[in-house]
Parts: sequence; C-alpha cells; structure tokens
Amino acid sequence: MRVRVHNHLDDLTADLHKIPANMVRNGSAVVQRSTREGNALARSIARSKSGKHGKNAYKRLTAEMIDPLTGEYGWTGDASRIVGAGWRSGPPNTDLEKSLDVVGPKFAKAAGDMLSDLFWPGA
Repeated sequence: MRVRVHNHLDDLTADLHKIPANMVRNGSAVVQRSTREGNALARSIARSKSGKHGKNAYKRLTAEMIDPLTGEYGWTGDASRIVGAGWRSGPPNTDLEKSLDVVGPKFAKAAGDMLSDLFWPGA
C-alpha cells in the first residue's frame, strides 16, 4: 500500500489567506451563541431565586454584541437600584457568576474547536 501526498506551498498560502475572514465569521457566531446562552441561564437563575419583591428583576438581564468578537450580558441600568443588590439587602447577587461557571467552559471548548477547524477543516 502506498500513499502519495501532493501539496505545494501555494496550497498552504491559499489556506492561510482564508483564515482571517473565516475567523471573524465563525468566532462571531461562537461569541454570540455563548452570550445568549449565558444571559438565558442568568435570567433563569435570577427568576428561580427571586421572591415577591424581585419577581421581575430577571427582565433587567440583557445580552448584546459590542463588536463582532465581543459580547456581554448582565444587568441593565444602575445595579444599585436592583432589589437585592444593595449592601442592606444581604449577600450580593451571584446570578452572573453562577451562569459564567457553566458558560465559561462551554465557550472555551467552542472557541478551541472553532480554531481547530480553521487550521484543520474536517479533521
């Protein structure tokens, strides 16, 4: 059995020129998906933890894309006006941190897989 591989530097150059455009498109999709998932999870946590006084506080959690490779989610407006966010209300709100504990590792894996696919498509 014999395997022959014919490859030239021109093929490598062409592949490397495709990477930046694909990186922006694929990376943006990964960031956007992770931002939406993180916000949805934070809203779910906030909704399940809230009492009568803060039953609508979860609606103040929003997500947005800042640029193609940057997204953020969190509380809108002045965080000190959110019921349960002040120093008199007891422990600080940890809804965002709890959602990040779940979304962070998923984002890292998705970003790594996306970068692998840029260099080794179909592998």
